[in-house]
Amino acid sequence: AHTACLFLYAVGALFTYYHSTKYSYLGCLLAGFGCGQMMVGGCGMHHLHKTRGYDRISTTVCATSLILAMDVLLSPGRASNFAHASLCQALGHLESALSRHFDPFVPHVRFHKGELHDAIAQAEVMGAEAVHEPRYWRTEWRGAVFSAAVQTSYRIRHSLAAMEYTMAEAWRDGGRKNAIMRTILETPGCDRLREA
Repeated sequence: AHTACLFLYAVGALFTYYHSTKYSYLGCLLAGFGCGQMMVGGCGMHHLHKTRGYDRISTTVCATSLILAMDVLLSPGRASNFAHASLCQALGHLESALSRHFDPFVPHVRFHKGELHDAIAQAEVMGAEAVHEPRYWRTEWRGAVFSAAVQTSYRIRHSLAAMEYTMAEAWRDGGRKNAIMRTILETPGCDRLREA
C-alpha cells in the first residue's frame, strides 16, 4: 500500500512538473518534499518519533495542494480562451467600423482606433499568458501564429486610423464624411464592395 501510494503521488507530481510551464516548480516541490519524506518514513519496528516529520510534510503538501486547487477552481478561465475572444472582439470592431464607413446613410465618421487598440492589446497580453498555461490533452498553444495575428491586427488598426482621419472633414472625430468620400460611396464599385 505504501509503494502504491508513493507511486501515484510521484506520478501526479512529476506529470505536473514535466507538462506545465507555469506550475512546474510546484510539481517539483511536491515531488521532492513528498516523495522524500514518504521514502524515509517507511514501516519498521524501530521507535523513532516520526510525528514531527510527517506533520511537517503533510502540512506542506496540504498547503501546496490547497493553493493549486484554489488556482484551478477559482480561475476565471483559460488565458487562451480570453486571447481568442479578445482577438475576435477586435475583428468585430474592425468589421463594424468598415461597415459604418462605407454606409452612405451614415453621414459622420466616428474614430475606432481606441477601442480597437484596447481589444488588440488585451489579446496580446492574454496570448502571452496562454503560453504558460498547462495544456495537458489540448493542442499546444501556437504562440508564434497568434503573435503574428496580433501584429497584423495592429497594422490593420493603423491603416484604419489613417483612413478615418482622411475621410473626416477637418480630420476630427465625429466630423462629416468629406466630399471625396461621399463621391466614392455613390460609385457602383462601392455598391459591389458593400455586397461582398
